[in-house]
Amino acid sequence: MAESTVQVQRNDRVLTLTLCREQVRNALDLETIELLRQQLAAAGRDDEVRAVVLTGAGDKAFCAGADLSLIARFKQLPPDTKNPFAELVTALLDCPKPLIGRVGGSVLGGGVALLLACDLTIAADDVVISSPEVQVGLFPFMVLPLLLHHVGPKAAAEMALTGRKISAGEAVTLGLLNRAVPRAQLDETVAATVKELLRGGPHAQARGKQALGALVRRGLAEQTEQMAEHFRRCLDDPEVEEGAAAFLQKRPPAWTR
Repeated sequence: MAESTVQVQRNDRVLTLTLCREQVRNALDLETIELLRQQLAAAGRDDEVRAVVLTGAGDKAFCAGADLSLIARFKQLPPDTKNPFAELVTALLDCPKPLIGRVGGSVLGGGVALLLACDLTIAADDVVISSPEVQVGLFPFMVLPLLLHHVGPKAAAEMALTGRKISAGEAVTLGLLNRAVPRAQLDETVAATVKELLRGGPHAQARGKQALGALVRRGLAEQTEQMAEHFRRCLDDPEVEEGAAAFLQKRPPAWTR
């Protein structure tokens, strides 16, 4: 099961987690979310792991967020159940090891939250980033807290309300990415960044991540819980059914007003 949705590779002190659902642009289902959480928890406990690289299979997508089956599963969860996607984002943020996002393809929807939960992000310069949920009758509630923190209210509002595609170069300017490099240099740049990280003291890095989290994530957990409730309520709107149907049928949605 792990090999079918999340590939785990260990190279010396570096753990690489690859989303392997290329046929659906590495979108997340509940099983993949749980596998990622388990691997992140194991990496946090393993003193031999010094850094974690998160990436997606292929060159079309890093992650397209939640797939439609996951959204359907969300609607079946009891109201008091914690949002599994929110728990994954928390697991990424709480990982004590430096976490590098290797972005070789487009980043869509909830994939933006995965990207922003990484400590460092390096992308091929031809990728695009967007939060297009509004185009299928949803809103990127689960992305919003991290998006707002990274790019500020105006840019966050534009991305969330329009779903506009952001180029890698603009993403660097906005603060969504650390670096955008030619595709041929992506792996070389990620490897060089990992090498730099390995020069640092592991205890200092772990304590530093905890301190950074205390400074920049103040109130983020509460905001995420609030957004999870907004997301749950949004799923009951008929617009979501129409948006999903339009997406599957490759047609424009017929909004009622």
